[in-house]
Amino acid sequence: MKPKPSLRRWGVAIAATTATAVGTGAFIQAVHADPPPPTIEICCVDADVHGADLVSEHGEHVTLTNTGTDTVSVGGFYLVDAASNRLDIGSGYVIPPGGELRVYTGPGTNATTRYYNGRTSNVLNNDGDTLWLYTADDDLVHQYEYTGTW
Repeated sequence: MKPKPSLRRWGVAIAATTATAVGTGAFIQAVHADPPPPTIEICCVDADVHGADLVSEHGEHVTLTNTGTDTVSVGGFYLVDAASNRLDIGSGYVIPPGGELRVYTGPGTNATTRYYNGRTSNVLNNDGDTLWLYTADDDLVHQYEYTGTW
């Protein structure tokens, strides 16, 4: 089952207020822009690593990249695939400009550039899939399709 895209999207939101001045027929509409989207993208997927996919420290993973000029807090962000499997990113994680974070399915020792979900079964399909990256507030940040990695 494909996850539903977030109802909130990055871009311009026409939310706001409409007012009519009494007796003049004047119409005022305010347009509020959402904050700029995080500059985090799914860069690549290593779904079929050499050896076992869930080997500690070196298993299947998704790499996120910060393409912007500011450090982005990604704690609480999460990835979802077409089968609704979810990989979380723990609190306190940040990606500096030009930096990367590898999000692993299996076990390992977390570090500033690696987050391990500790799962005991594979999530990333070796023959391809679609991944969606969401913020902790469920805003869609990036969509990424990949094909077989071997």
